[in-house]
Amino acid sequence: MNGGSYLVSRIPVLRAWFTAVFVSFIALSALLLPAVAQNSNPVAAVWLADHKNLKRIDPGANEVDLSVSLDHEAKALAVDPTDAAVWALVQKQLLKFDGNGQPLLQVDLKNLVNRLDDPKHLALDPYDASLWVGGQKTLLHVDS
Repeated sequence: MNGGSYLVSRIPVLRAWFTAVFVSFIALSALLLPAVAQNSNPVAAVWLADHKNLKRIDPGANEVDLSVSLDHEAKALAVDPTDAAVWALVQKQLLKFDGNGQPLLQVDLKNLVNRLDDPKHLALDPYDASLWVGGQKTLLHVDS
């Protein structure tokens, strides 16, 4: 077997390994996030993507208390537990909103990576607030 065919035969193994590592990182991040308190402060809020809207849910009242319109559907979200800011992955762009839904930052991922495949996963590292963006063949680490 020559070296080229050995590498090709290992690509599914590498892809499976990458997926397992990324899923483990997301699961670990979720375990490290502080528990949601039963009050209506923004840090205790839960964010979700609903088509072209981001919605903040107040867990104490069990209702949507804020909605933010987007131009396109969000593929993934990540919430910073320290300040309830939310990151949305929207058409190869990262959008950051504060806990009250005000836009803070927009990052065009196409300018950071030449050949970025279709990004679908987003995870926030709670230790340094950096982001991990995952696609089918690409893992991108974005920090401030």
